[in-house]
Amino acid sequence: MENAFIFDFDGTIAETIPLSLAAIRAAYADNGLPEPSKREVVSNFGANELGMFAKMTPERAESLFESYVNQYRALHAKYSPEPFDGIGGILRKIKDAGWKLGLVTGKHPRTAEASLGFYGIRDMFDGIRCGGLNGSVKPENISSLLREWGADPKRTWYVGDVAQDVLDARAAGIRPLCAAWAKTKLSDQAELEALRPEAIFGSVGEFEAWTERMLNSCAKVNK
Repeated sequence: MENAFIFDFDGTIAETIPLSLAAIRAAYADNGLPEPSKREVVSNFGANELGMFAKMTPERAESLFESYVNQYRALHAKYSPEPFDGIGGILRKIKDAGWKLGLVTGKHPRTAEASLGFYGIRDMFDGIRCGGLNGSVKPENISSLLREWGADPKRTWYVGDVAQDVLDARAAGIRPLCAAWAKTKLSDQAELEALRPEAIFGSVGEFEAWTERMLNSCAKVNK
């Protein structure tokens, strides 16, 4: 069976939460609507962005979403010019080792594709699954990739930055790892530690060293 790594996007691959928040503010301004508080926005994370707008401002959700996508693209270079330093190299090492590499994100397909294209990393991933309108669908999407690849859940790790990612990984029967390297944190260290993921990494460098050990260990076992 295949070994695999599956990644979250926002706060894991790149510092994109500030970009999303700026695009949301701009979308409300474009539509002549009062800006929601950061707390209100964050409390509605989980659904993709269209679902988030449908919860916060249902009567204007479609127009807000279209404005948001346009602003997200326009503001990308300012707020998130590149992925976290070192992430691209880690993804390449995983691919070069012959492991499956997936992306399971809560983002809408349009913003996911916008960021992947902007960073030039779309082709790194063997499978991509995006968020749902009504909340997190990560367990279902992770399970979908496992079936598609014939991957071993016991040899598949999910890397995410928030507490819900740990729960979603376990719900899908795979192994959770926490990326705690983003400046904008939606889960604090104590919250992550309480869920006891396999590891919590405070920097991309720590995660890279761990990944290299894991890839080398598995390569020796498979010889």
